[in-house]
Amino acid sequence: MAFNDRLKESRTNAGLTQEQLSEKLGIAKSTLSGYESGNREPSIATVAKILDILDVDANYLYQDEVEKITNVVINLSLIHISEPTRP
Repeated sequence: MAFNDRLKESRTNAGLTQEQLSEKLGIAKSTLSGYESGNREPSIATVAKILDILDVDANYLYQDEVEKITNVVINLSLIHISEPTRP
């Protein structure tokens, strides 16, 4: 599940509508809708507010993104290890 899906799930679990959460965040409802649809990315300051208001952890919201980055790093490491060393 991607950030946008986890954001929407967290909002609904908190019992908030898009309108209510956007008001608490001080952003337009259309901006929040963009976050939840994956068409926009929130600023770090907005993410901090989201974490506080929804009482969720950044690791939860960004779990898939962290896993993707970790897999890329592992794959790059394996490629580097498998390459022959050059004199």
